[in-house]
Parts: sequence; structure tokens; C-alpha cells
Amino acid sequence: PALVDRINHFKELGKNNQKGEISKERFHKATALLKLDVLKLDLSMYRYKNVLTALENAKRISSYPPEAWFYLGEAYRQRGSQGDNELAVKAYREAITKLPEFAPAYRALAVHHLKKMQYQDSENYFAKYLNCEPNAQDRAYVLKYINELNNKADSP
Repeated sequence: PALVDRINHFKELGKNNQKGEISKERFHKATALLKLDVLKLDLSMYRYKNVLTALENAKRISSYPPEAWFYLGEAYRQRGSQGDNELAVKAYREAITKLPEFAPAYRALAVHHLKKMQYQDSENYFAKYLNCEPNAQDRAYVLKYINELNNKADSP
């Protein structure tokens, strides 16, 4: 409708004293996917500061779906300041605690342990990743990593 029609419509609604619904839970549920998409977009453009601003506050992150903990970890990883590696791991683990079937957090932990040359832990997390995401696009690469990690474990 035209702007004037909308204004008149809202004035009419106000006269009838009709009240809209107020539901914090329903709002969060309706905007959950959008919030996650914004986090993904920010990280894809290396705007980790936006993600950190949104999620570092305990009260704010509680209004996001549990996957947000993974994105907080990714923001710490991208920033790469002193202590961020530990904060990233903590966030990834929180994501797994809150949402045990969330595959990307397992993959992130697998890569973390691989870089630290903690091969057994890396192999375990890669296996959990594939267990949660059996049709992962990077399945062939992950299987190759698991095979190589298995060979490292077998060699002296």
C-alpha cells in the first residue's frame, strides 16, 4: 500500500487500541537463522571484530542459537592475538557442549590439534566430525588426514 494508506491504517489500529504480541522467545526463534547468517557473512569478510562485539558479552550470546559459540571461536581464531587460540578452543568446546551434533566445531578442534601436533586428538575430532556430517563436502580430505594421522600413530 501507499505510504499514506499505511499511515491511515496504523492510525486506525491505534484508535481500536489493538495491541500487538510481545514475545522475546518468539522473536529470537524467528531471527535465529538470520543472526547466524550475519555472523557467517562477517567472518567470511574477516570482520571478526563485529562477531566479537556481538558475542563476547555473555548476555548477548545467550540470545543467539548455540552454534554462535563456534562463530565466536572462529572470530578469536581470525583475530589471532595472544591468548586467542585458547579462547577459540574454549568456544568450540562450548559449542559442542551446547550442541553435540554440530560438526564444524569438531572439525575446528581437529585442525587445532593437528597444528599442535597432537595427532591422536586430531584424529578423534576428525572422526567425530565425519560422524556428525557423513556427507561433508571435504570428506575425502578429512579421510586422507585420518589415514595420515593413523600412519603417524603407527610409526615410532
